[in-house]
Amino acid sequence: MQDKRRYKRLAIDDVARCRSSYTCQEIEHKDCLVISLSAGGVFFILSGEQLNQLSVGSILQQIQFEQTEITHIRPNGIVVYKLDRDRLKGIGVAFQGLPSEQIRELDEFVNQELRNTSLFQD
Repeated sequence: MQDKRRYKRLAIDDVARCRSSYTCQEIEHKDCLVISLSAGGVFFILSGEQLNQLSVGSILQQIQFEQTEITHIRPNGIVVYKLDRDRLKGIGVAFQGLPSEQIRELDEFVNQELRNTSLFQD
């Protein structure tokens, strides 16, 4: 299977340190766990109820991250993937309309975090 990603992706091993919020159809969703982040998009873990409110193609407005380095970046996004399994429910979101400077900032943040993350932890 060919990987279509254009940017490196950071898998967040300590999900509590990266949370986000967004608005969709004028409903605000707060404190969403992020388990994967790249300059191109994000994967949110959601409750079953939250997941049922969204479909592929849903537009998320003003995604906001709690990580200090990227709080000023507030992209809009579109749901491109829904995952509904017993143990894991969530959505894959592709960012839309981010200025190239903010894409670069997100990419630098992800790459720096990847350098700081040990692949093999004791």
